[in-house]
Amino acid sequence: MDLIEVQISEIKNLDLIYVFSTDSIFKNETNKYVGAKIVYDKNRVLALDYKNRHFEKFIKRILDRYKREKGRRKIILLGDLTKKLVNDASFAVLDEERVKGKQESGLPSFNTNDREIKNCENYLKETMQMIIMLFKKYEVLKIDQITGFNHKYVVDYSIGSVKKQLPIILFQGDDGSISFKVKVIDDVPIDGKIECDGGKVNISWADANDDLKGSIIYDAQDKAVERKITSNGVSVFYDETVETLLEEDIDLLKFYFDFCEIEMPSNILKTSDKSFLLSDEKTISEGEEEILYTNTGSQVDISNDKVVIRHRLKNGFTKYNNQINVTLDQESEEITLKVLEIETKKCILMERKKSDGHNTNFTYHIYEVDEELDLTKPFNVQNKIDINREVPTLEVVKEYIKSKRKGAR
Repeated sequence: MDLIEVQISEIKNLDLIYVFSTDSIFKNETNKYVGAKIVYDKNRVLALDYKNRHFEKFIKRILDRYKREKGRRKIILLGDLTKKLVNDASFAVLDEERVKGKQESGLPSFNTNDREIKNCENYLKETMQMIIMLFKKYEVLKIDQITGFNHKYVVDYSIGSVKKQLPIILFQGDDGSISFKVKVIDDVPIDGKIECDGGKVNISWADANDDLKGSIIYDAQDKAVERKITSNGVSVFYDETVETLLEEDIDLLKFYFDFCEIEMPSNILKTSDKSFLLSDEKTISEGEEEILYTNTGSQVDISNDKVVIRHRLKNGFTKYNNQINVTLDQESEEITLKVLEIETKKCILMERKKSDGHNTNFTYHIYEVDEELDLTKPFNVQNKIDINREVPTLEVVKEYIKSKRKGAR
């Protein structure tokens, strides 16, 4: 008997049953599903999908325990699929639908090795400024850019008219976080991490002896920023300054969320010029001991020729005053808009990268405009072209659009 078989045999005292599908639990267009997750025995969680050889045994054990326990304890059945499972006592394996234009690999020009690092560049710049100012004691400092590849990067910064550089090592963790290593002065090593979770960013760093520690926390839900440095446990720097959110910022965000057909979260935090975090959290149901909630978070970065929107929907369950916290369902979408020139005519290429925790896929669209393009301002779309075939390179995209234009003449 292997470990999973032992865990299945120990299932009892069910708190929650959730049968998850490739779609969000709030979408009811499909009755297909691929797995199940349970919260049981006060603080234990177990989830398996149909690819696991023990999946059928797992479902049968859940059904057996539910029939035994439903009359003597409150068991949350999350979603229509779960209710269908326990009522029908049957389940099916998902048949993946092939969608025209959907592909498993993204364009190399969009999906570079440093994609995640680039998405955290503004947070990394502020962190480097905090660290350099602390050690070097400069009165004025400007971080110009961070460049490099293969973990080895350079921070270019200016002290007035004097240009300087600082080597830094950057790498992405398995959990999506960005870790960094830097030696600022007297070979004092600094280790830090940047963690992005929807509308919240947590940055932390410390020296090798943990004598000096620093942190920056951006929280869109609370519309708050906290910057802090401690030395041997004593606070030496604390700041809560928040960038001023302008009406034109809100209008631009509304334009892009409407353009991308995404519901815009209501809480907005401006982190730097044309960079924002957004968040919403809603309680779906609440009992005496448990809360089911949905959290929506977005990170938006806008420049003249590129816009990136990272949007995440997370459904969670908490019980016993946060003693049990479980992520039940999580979907993420990263939308990238880039200005592209095809046959001397500028247009916008959109990449939509979607992930549901099981699969990741990419779709591409072209938007033709009848004006000069500056993505820091709203624009008018003259024509939209959906790319309904797999495109392995940017050159294939350009040839596809050229053929579509010829066909339309």
